[in-house]
Amino acid sequence: MDANYLREVLGTGLTEGLAEVAELRPLDPIDYLAHWLYKYNDNLEMQRQDKAVEAELSIGMDAYLKERAIQEQVAQELEAMQQMYRTQQLTEAATVPDAQSNSIPSSPKDVTGAEWMSQASPPLESTSSLVPPGWEGEPELETVTEEH
Repeated sequence: MDANYLREVLGTGLTEGLAEVAELRPLDPIDYLAHWLYKYNDNLEMQRQDKAVEAELSIGMDAYLKERAIQEQVAQELEAMQQMYRTQQLTEAATVPDAQSNSIPSSPKDVTGAEWMSQASPPLESTSSLVPPGWEGEPELETVTEEH
């Protein structure tokens, strides 16, 4: 019964240490074996820590890759919406007389806020998977006033 305990707890380390003592034949084998076992224990602890760090890095890498995939998807959806906007502007430019066609901006960045609001164009349909269906822009906010 004690032999099983020693085999489970000390088995591998003690066997390897004794094999090294037998191979090297140091002047003080007990002292050598004691230091070897301390070093063996330190090495096991370092291996455990390395595995824990490796697991954390793996989790972090997975999170990074997921975030990167989402960012790429958003970039693609933004490009698609910009392309739809350009197509809509070209379609409107083709139906408007030449005097007004020069004033149509090529992208939303070329328009000031007032000009943008004055243009009467239907809202674009969202193709984003991140926007819930039926969403119509900014939510209506209530104005709260304090009464004294």
